[in-house]
Amino acid sequence: SASINSRNKNKNSIFIGIKGKKFDGNNYADDAVKNKAILAITNKKKNNKKKIFNRKPLNFLNKISYIYRKSLNANTIAITGSAGKTSVKELTGFCLNKLEKTHFSKKSFNNKFGVPLSIFNTPEKIKYLVLEVGMDKKGEINYLTKLIRPNLGLITNISYAHIKNFKNLSQIAKAKGEIIDNIAHNG
Repeated sequence: SASINSRNKNKNSIFIGIKGKKFDGNNYADDAVKNKAILAITNKKKNNKKKIFNRKPLNFLNKISYIYRKSLNANTIAITGSAGKTSVKELTGFCLNKLEKTHFSKKSFNNKFGVPLSIFNTPEKIKYLVLEVGMDKKGEINYLTKLIRPNLGLITNISYAHIKNFKNLSQIAKAKGEIIDNIAHNG
């Protein structure tokens, strides 16, 4: 498993040091190792075999998530929309889990940090993977669904959420519609 929270006590997890708006996760690699992470990927050079230097840890997380997603033999559903993403993801995940082994993030992990973490933390032997995809601006849905490569894409609705970053509702619809470009072959 992977985590970006150094306080998690996940034995055998990988800590990815990511710089956020408030905190730089790279400064917490030592804490993550103390809390049983087997590796810490950080942009700080350390003389410690449990801390691996990578200039761009978020890019590293995206790359390993992309590779891991390709190895999964799961039907993947990506859900986006201006509202209702989390509810639809939860409902879809719970229902599919009654039929076959299904994985879906337990939180609203729908951004550039949460989507790759959800992918990487997916168990190997599942039939369905249900992911939520959020956005604040044009290009984010495209970027995230390239990682996911969904078999099925769902747009719950289009409304004025995040209108501050767009000129009109049509631009929001186009940005949400980026999901279509990354649907898997025969999806």
